[in-house]
Amino acid sequence: YNNGNATLNDSDTVFAYQLVAGASYAINDALSAVADVRYFALDDPELTRFGGPPPAAFTDQDSEYDSVSVSVGLRYAF
Repeated sequence: YNNGNATLNDSDTVFAYQLVAGASYAINDALSAVADVRYFALDDPELTRFGGPPPAAFTDQDSEYDSVSVSVGLRYAF
């Protein structure tokens, strides 16, 4: 990433993982209600900033990412 003044080196490779849990409920022979929850996270990548205004110039930046998503829907089997 380069905004004209500073460059962020984000080329670190990290481990990512996802956990999924779901359920369905049969409404009739062809229709089911479904729901699932997903948790996604990755280990802390190392980011390094080069340049830009002090005091952030030439510093290691801390980053974390995780998310939770919920999906609900209907499934029709034919």
